Amino acid sequence: MRVILLAAVFAVTTVSASAQNAIYVGPQIGTQGIGASAEVDLGLISASGELAFLPVSSVAFEADDVEFEVDVKPISGLLMVNIGPEGSKFSFGAGLHFGGFNADGQSKNLRGLVDIGDGTYPSSGIGDLEVDFEYGGVAPAVMLGLRGGGFNIGLGVAFTGSPAFTMGAT
Repeated sequence: MRVILLAAVFAVTTVSASAQNAIYVGPQIGTQGIGASAEVDLGLISASGELAFLPVSSVAFEADDVEFEVDVKPISGLLMVNIGPEGSKFSFGAGLHFGGFNADGQSKNLRGLVDIGDGTYPSSGIGDLEVDFEYGGVAPAVMLGLRGGGFNIGLGVAFTGSPAFTMGAT
């Protein structure tokens, strides 16, 4: 609860490294997690960078009656060039999204018959099930938003493609 409260306080607080050069550094909260952002405002054009992570290290889930324990690595970033009409806080940004959401997991101690997809297999012939999920990499991104004084609100999309998912047995 303290982390959420501190994050909320930092979300509305920014630090101007230099008021004349319009360089802003501050915390960030978004759909990709919590982190930090920085912006260099040059008037009509600004450059910004963000780094975020989700404070989650493992997730347990069940698929086809098999329980998995998955270690997740959700970290991502964004580098953007933003253009906005002079005197307006509206902006359009284009840039690169990097990182993403990767996870590795396994299911141990399988017993009896195990249903996976359309097949049924004896657990003695499977051993442990292992899964690998990768989503991300470097991808183009666009954003529409309101920017100013280090307080930014944006809605954007990154064209990351399809996730890679593999499952195997040991």
